Amino acid sequence: MYYTWLARRQTLALWATIEGGLAAFVWYRWKAPSTTPALGTLRERMAQMRIASQHHYSLSH
Repeated sequence: MYYTWLARRQTLALWATIEGGLAAFVWYRWKAPSTTPALGTLRERMAQMRIASQHHYSLSH
């Protein structure tokens, strides 16, 4: 029972990260007129999100 709950939590966290990444991608594409700096910023943003999600994950355990 506990493992099922843990797996569900991990799946939800993964989906939240993916959805956040998609939202950031759409936002940067819509906001920035030139593509190249936006992609660089997006890459940084994704790295920050990945770090934040790992940090959040380590805090929650």
